[in-house]
Amino acid sequence: MAELATPILNASDRLTFEYGVQVIKAIAKVLAERYAKQQKPPKRKVKNGKYPVTKADFLEKLKGTEEDLHPWATAMNLPGDFLLRRVTDGSSKARRYHRRGIFSQISDSDFTTRQGRHDSIDKHLNYSNREGTAIISLTGSAKDFVEDRIRRQDRRLKPEKGDNRELTYVNTLSLEADGVPVLLAEDEVRYFYDWEKAIVFPAFQKHELARKEGRKYVPNGGCACCPHGLKAMNALKPRVEADAEKEQ
Repeated sequence: MAELATPILNASDRLTFEYGVQVIKAIAKVLAERYAKQQKPPKRKVKNGKYPVTKADFLEKLKGTEEDLHPWATAMNLPGDFLLRRVTDGSSKARRYHRRGIFSQISDSDFTTRQGRHDSIDKHLNYSNREGTAIISLTGSAKDFVEDRIRRQDRRLKPEKGDNRELTYVNTLSLEADGVPVLLAEDEVRYFYDWEKAIVFPAFQKHELARKEGRKYVPNGGCACCPHGLKAMNALKPRVEADAEKEQ
C-alpha cells in the first residue's frame, strides 16, 4: 500500500515539472537583478555636474555671490533633537540606497546665484511640479509625517500596491560635518519671496483703512496661495526681488 501511495511521474509529468522549475529559476533571477539594480546608487562623479562626494565638492557647488549674502554652507539652525525623518515608497524620486544614503532626484542645480536657488526652492515646494530638483524634503515632526506625508502618498495618482513604505532617520549633525546644507523651508521662503512684505502687510493696511472708513474690504487679485491669485503674485515678483536687493 505504501508503494501505491508514492506519487509516480510519467514522462509528460516529468517534463512539465522540470519546465516549471526552470520558469521559477528564471523569475527568481529577474527579481534578483531588479533588486540589485534598485540598490545600486547613481554614480557619484563630481565632473560634468554629477553628485558631490566630499565636503569640498559640496562647498564648490555653493560658492558664489549669493553664498556671501545668504549662506547655505553654515545655515543649519534647526529646532529639536537634530533628527529628521523621511518616509518613502516605490514612487518616491529621492531614494535611499543601502550604505550610501539618500540621493536627490537630480544631481545638479544652480546654487551659486540667487535666481538659481530661488528657482530650485520654487520648484521643490510646488507639489504640482514634476521637474526634478537637487533638494530632499525632510521633517522634524513625527506628527507631520504621519498626518501629512503618508496621506499625501495615499492620494498619488498611481499609489503603490501594498504597504512598502520606508521610514529613514537622518542625523543632521553628520550632514553638517559632510558639508551638506540643511535649510528651513520657512526661512528660505521668507528670504526669497518676502511674503509678508509683498502680500500680508499691504493687505492689512488696505483692510484696516476700509474698516475705519466703514467700507467692505475686497482683496485685489485674490490670495497668493490660490490659483486665482498666481497672476497677481507673478506680477509682484520683480518688485519683491528688487526691494530685497536694495535692502542688501
